[in-house]
Amino acid sequence: MDTELRASTTVDADPAAVFSHFTDPVLLTHWLATTARIARTDAGQVLHADADGRHITALALDQRPAGWVIYQWRITWPGEPQPLDTRLELAIHRDANLIRVDVVHWHLDARFLPRLQQDWHSRLERLQHTAGTR
Repeated sequence: MDTELRASTTVDADPAAVFSHFTDPVLLTHWLATTARIARTDAGQVLHADADGRHITALALDQRPAGWVIYQWRITWPGEPQPLDTRLELAIHRDANLIRVDVVHWHLDARFLPRLQQDWHSRLERLQHTAGTR
């Protein structure tokens, strides 16, 4: 079954600073992944990351600095025979004096939804603490 997940948080920071947490491998390790690196290929910018035993390969499909990034997001779960091919959008919106970060994760297998909901909740809390600068 194909489904989507939506989550959001607010961050007290400059939009550009928050956006860099979506694309900079060093900053990604502060909230999203244990390890991360970016490779430039003919297809575009590819993120390789490891998070809690999962391997993530993500191709940046579209991005607007201080706005959004959309990734073709492939998750390889330990013990699962096939990787999960998904789409992930990380978007920034001004919300009064704060920045609202919205996550939309599409094309998910419903079996993984509860685990991913909990995972995104904790990762967004980390982003809130790590990226908050004001």
